[in-house]
Amino acid sequence: MNRKIAFITGATSGFGRATARRFAEAGWALVLTGRRSERLRALEEELASQVPVHVGTLDVRDAEAVKTLVAGLPEGFRAIRCLVNNAGLALAPEPAQKVDLQDWHTMIDTNITGLVNVTHALLPTLI
Repeated sequence: MNRKIAFITGATSGFGRATARRFAEAGWALVLTGRRSERLRALEEELASQVPVHVGTLDVRDAEAVKTLVAGLPEGFRAIRCLVNNAGLALAPEPAQKVDLQDWHTMIDTNITGLVNVTHALLPTLI
């Protein structure tokens, strides 16, 4: 496959889904990840008529799962040229002092640690 490949986390909704659609319009092959398998499959079905798509259910907080997914990419999806580290969440609709500390840790694990896990796993390919 001579096509450019983008790896997008959090592709099941919002910015991630919109980004996947834009990259598909531009002709990029896609590796799409997210926690909701049914949404990933629906997006794969939508975009597969335009470009090659590989999906993987993934919680970016799990470093081993990230490594396993990256190591197991099919041959035609390994030469990642662009990473869109989009996975994230917000669990704090109220003032910070009223938010449960565990919600803070969940957000940090997803929004920061998850970003680091995916970036670290893909750096050898991206460099």
